[in-house]
Amino acid sequence: MGENVRVFLRSLETGLLFKEGKEWTASHDEARDFRSVPGAVEFATKEKLKRVEAFLVAGSTKAGIWLPDPDSR
Repeated sequence: MGENVRVFLRSLETGLLFKEGKEWTASHDEARDFRSVPGAVEFATKEKLKRVEAFLVAGSTKAGIWLPDPDSR
């Protein structure tokens, strides 16, 4: 796959992407790119984010990886 993969945290409830602090956005350009799934998981765990998934985007290909809530990690 020759395209760059971007890794976001996406809310399972709203479909919005994590931006910063308590902000979420619908824009891939404004959302924080964690660059790796482990980085996204570590951040979500540290911040105790609930009902989120690591959301990968490479061109027109998109895939989500559901993350268990912090209490069950």
